[in-house]
Amino acid sequence: MNLPRETEIKLIGSLEAIKAAINSSSIAPYIASSRREEIETSYFDVKDNILAKNGVVLRLRKQDEDLNTISMKWVNPESAIFERYEFEVETRDAVPQIQELGELCNRKIVELIGSEALEEKFRTVFTRESYSLDFEETLIEFSIDRGEIISADQRQNIEEIELELKQGDVNILYDTAINLIKKLHLTVEFCSKSQRGFALIDPKIRKYFYQEEVIRNAPLDSEQFVASSIFLLLRHFIHHFYHFTQKSVPEDIHQMRVVLRKLRVIFSILRKTSHNSEFDSLRAEARRIATLLGHVRDYDVLLDLIDEGPKKILIDDGGLEPLIKEIDARKEYALRGAWKIHEDRSAVLFLLKTQKIMSNPGFLSASFVEGESHNIKDFAVSILEKSEKKIRRRGQKIKKMNDVGRHQLRINLKKLRYISEFFMDAFDKKEVKAYIKQISLLQELLGAHNDLVCAEMTLRQIATSLSRQSQITVGKILGWYGHASLDKEFRLLRKWRKFSHSTPFWYIVERQTEAVDDYAGEDFAAFE
Repeated sequence: MNLPRETEIKLIGSLEAIKAAINSSSIAPYIASSRREEIETSYFDVKDNILAKNGVVLRLRKQDEDLNTISMKWVNPESAIFERYEFEVETRDAVPQIQELGELCNRKIVELIGSEALEEKFRTVFTRESYSLDFEETLIEFSIDRGEIISADQRQNIEEIELELKQGDVNILYDTAINLIKKLHLTVEFCSKSQRGFALIDPKIRKYFYQEEVIRNAPLDSEQFVASSIFLLLRHFIHHFYHFTQKSVPEDIHQMRVVLRKLRVIFSILRKTSHNSEFDSLRAEARRIATLLGHVRDYDVLLDLIDEGPKKILIDDGGLEPLIKEIDARKEYALRGAWKIHEDRSAVLFLLKTQKIMSNPGFLSASFVEGESHNIKDFAVSILEKSEKKIRRRGQKIKKMNDVGRHQLRINLKKLRYISEFFMDAFDKKEVKAYIKQISLLQELLGAHNDLVCAEMTLRQIATSLSRQSQITVGKILGWYGHASLDKEFRLLRKWRKFSHSTPFWYIVERQTEAVDDYAGEDFAAFE
């Protein structure tokens, strides 16, 4: 069953900017028709909001006194960020009867909620001003929605723009959104009306939006695999970006930087293998955003290093408290600097640009010559082998390596780990995880040394603005860690020998673990 999909981008900002959008050069010249309507929609779920937690929306929208529309929408985590599956039928019932959605949708809903009764959770009531935009062979519906989300005891305003692709080139949809963001200082709203409604009645449900862990079957086509893997990374980024804009939590900054580092590694590989120059600009933008996120994590690492041992020993040291206060102050300053990725819209523009490129078929076409296999395993192995050989060659001199050499080896290991994680679903996961565990331990041991080197530079820099007593305290802390690092050196050399004699997972014959759901098919990958 080939179910329809919707591709829709929501934009928010000041009311003045939203009103100005209709007269902007990105919209006004393309208006073909317009209409105004009042829309009332009720959203349904069971007692524990099981559908919402699984990314499924079940709603009933009023058309007139006797006729309504039942809609079922759901997200496939492997699909584009702004894409959802959608199925609609007309009904005269005031409460959705799931059997009316047909056997396929009915079955999947029943798998989630069993025999539990549906109940209305909240409503949305808003005025929609819709404009049909005609870009020759591409049609986009531009809507301004203003109204409220209404639950039993709470209300939340709706003021947003919706851009929905009705037919044609998805690139025009992304370009229109990007232009509006740049010209009118709008930004992307990553939560749908239904998600905001469920978060209004149950704030804890937000953790289910843009879930980071999904179960999927790896497609054999390399381009499809790469695109869906990048979409998963983008969802991970959005999850933490959205939480950061609400709470400004340093851990979210760290997780966003991890995603950006992974994307930079993947973009670098794709640039070399596909000769697609657009990956150069994406990689540069990812690096710029990571820089804007600042050094919050570095100060966290420094505080953790002090907490691990020196703090207990130096409990009566008068220079310790001023030092920790100065580190905390610098961390807060770095945290405020990280907020720029929200203020200057660089994060949302990066996400839109990445999404646009990955939504175009053929972005990897230059990677293959005629008659060459497009199998994802063949593609992955060619990349993994090059990365692994470089590491083994560099690691032969690990005993005599200076700090710079070890830092570079750690970076190479990190890249190999990211690549292995990226292609994990194409191989036996058990073998990949065992391999990654070895790499992670080597990273940790090399990282402990690197953390100490970076901590020494940062501590000495901080100490220059503090008292003589605090400078002496810094010396004691560094001395403590210099002694503690000796044991880690022995462990590093032992673990390196083990790794250098191990067999990479891509040489291990896989067991056949494929399970086929003949009924669901690709359209219901989100449920599997």
